[in-house]
This record gives sequence, structure tokens and C-alpha cells, in this order.
Amino acid sequence: MEEAVQAFDLKRMLVGDLPLLFLVEIFVRTTIIYAYALLLIRWLGSRIVGQLSMVEFFLVIALGSAVGDPMFYHDVPMIHSMIVITVIVLFNRLLDEFVFRNRKAADIIEGATVELVRDGVIQHQTVGGLKISNQELFQLLRAKGIENLGEVRAAYFEPDGSLSVFKLGSKGQFRGLQIEPPWSLQPPHCQRAGERVSKGRISCERCGYTEEVTSESGLTNCPNCSYDRWVTSQTP
Repeated sequence: MEEAVQAFDLKRMLVGDLPLLFLVEIFVRTTIIYAYALLLIRWLGSRIVGQLSMVEFFLVIALGSAVGDPMFYHDVPMIHSMIVITVIVLFNRLLDEFVFRNRKAADIIEGATVELVRDGVIQHQTVGGLKISNQELFQLLRAKGIENLGEVRAAYFEPDGSLSVFKLGSKGQFRGLQIEPPWSLQPPHCQRAGERVSKGRISCERCGYTEEVTSESGLTNCPNCSYDRWVTSQTP
């Protein structure tokens, strides 16, 4: 039969019924779990973090769990939770200091800025590493008011998960891959390599590379990414 819980038992509240050496084990367990969870979050990438840094994001998760359990579980002694909280905060402080002093460590732990678009062309060699599809990228760009890839001088995916976009000059001069309206609402007219195309501008469906067609000719693969599908460019 389970023993009745005695209210306001200070020994149970602070230390519990476990030996004092268990406090050292808590320190070791917290160290291992902290490092393991931080590695997992880093592996998942900054897209899940939002506007927090990777370390700040993990700090919120770790403290949330450590603070919450002793508040309503009678069998979780407060001193155990206090040790966990203290270790986590100290680790976070040391990690912040280490990242501040070591740029390489900052890139490994926090992540580095990644170039997604340059001069209206998607940089698939870097976009692929982030596992961002074209449609996801277009959605992020539309949220910044971009209608056409030709508007974009540079777009960067930041370590905190945000997108920084730098535009070219006046809007009337842009010629590139149209991303507004969304293709799910109005699919673009596509042509494959080998088909004939009249004069005008065409853009690679995959990377946005745009070129001028001066006479009726057969399409070839994109010279930038070797993709075989083209979209007729539109003027914003």
C-alpha cells in the first residue's frame, strides 16, 4: 500500500528520500542531456527556432521542464530542480562566452548565414543544404513583398531563422522568374528543353536564371543548373 504523502515535509520537498550522492548524479545527467539535446536541436536546424538563437531556444525548453516539474509533482524534490536550473544557466553562460570569443564555434553552434538568392538566381548549392524547397523560398520572399526574383539583389537565411532581402533599383526594370501570384493558384506556362520558343524572356523553373530569346529557337537545358524546364518571364 502506498504511503500517504505528508504535507510540508521539508526533507521530502527539498532533498527527497534518495541519498545525497544522487545530487552529483543529477549534475552528470543534466550535463549529458543538455549536450545531447543541444546537438539534436542544432541538427534540426535554425528553421524551427524563429527569432531566438539556437542556445536561447534550447534554454527556454530546458528551463521550462526543470522549473515546471517540482511545482506540481510531489515526488520531485525542489533541490534537484534547483541544481538542474543552476547547471543549465551556468552552461548557457559559459556557452555564450565561448561563442562570443570563438567565431568558428559560433558558426557550429548557432549556424552561419546562408545566401539563398543572388542577382535574381536561386543558389541551389546552398539552398539544398537547408532543405528549403522553391515553394517555401517563394513564400518567404512574398512575405517580404517580392513579386519577381529579378527584384532580388541578394537574400540571406540568417542563423535565427529569418530571411534578409536586399532589392535592386526601381521596380519597372525587373526581369526574372515570377513568383506572384503563387503557382498553386496560377500555375505558370512551362516548356521543356527541345521545344521551340518565340522571342522574349524565359526563366529557369528551378533556379530563376533568365535570358533573352532573340529569335525562334529550340530550348536547351539551363546553363546555370542544367534543369530542363523553362517559364516565360513576366514584367511586373
